[in-house]
Amino acid sequence: MVVINPLIENTTTLEDIDWKPLLTVHSKRSSVIEISKDNKYLKKTKKRKGKKRDFEFYNLAFWNILLENYNNTIGTEIHAPTPYISEGRDLVMEYGRGFDLDRLLRSASIGPKEVEQIMRRMGMLFKIKENESLIHNDFDLRHILVDGGLFIIDLENAQYGKEGVKKENDKLIQSINVLYSKSIEEYILEGMNKVPKMRFLDCTLDSMKSKYGGRAEFYLKNRYRDKK
Repeated sequence: MVVINPLIENTTTLEDIDWKPLLTVHSKRSSVIEISKDNKYLKKTKKRKGKKRDFEFYNLAFWNILLENYNNTIGTEIHAPTPYISEGRDLVMEYGRGFDLDRLLRSASIGPKEVEQIMRRMGMLFKIKENESLIHNDFDLRHILVDGGLFIIDLENAQYGKEGVKKENDKLIQSINVLYSKSIEEYILEGMNKVPKMRFLDCTLDSMKSKYGGRAEFYLKNRYRDKK
């Protein structure tokens, strides 16, 4: 099945996009990652069942819409990639610019003011995950890109899960503390306090159903519905 996001130009197909072959990366799981020459799109090619590829498409769309709801409401500047095309072995999504947080914290060039700003946004992300009971399932510093705001990637295994959110957040804070010697807790708390108690999960699922039909709801309902 081919899934296409209505946001992409109606005439755009995989064949219409020029890719940068020199930026192709082969991962341990035999994925091939390419970036379009105009730096707009990222293509992930992987040998797997179409259902798994489509699920990743819908998962990206879910996080993209949910985080945009928060950004439009309180100005979080936290985003997830917009998915565009799911076809064959290929998944095309928005290319996230910026440096991953792991690399930034290892860099001698990053200043304390920049770290403080990033940690406030991390606190906002932690609170969003708590509000919505969301687990990333691969919550790693390498999967958080920094370019003004935050750009969250590698969301294919994310899901609903009340019990694991705080544990996942605390583990990431420990990873930050290993790389950055100064205290970050007060800035994270400042960020968390900027996000009021609110919930966009159900309206995001409704948006998904409206945009992509019942098939999207079928893929996502077992991942993001409270089973109690």
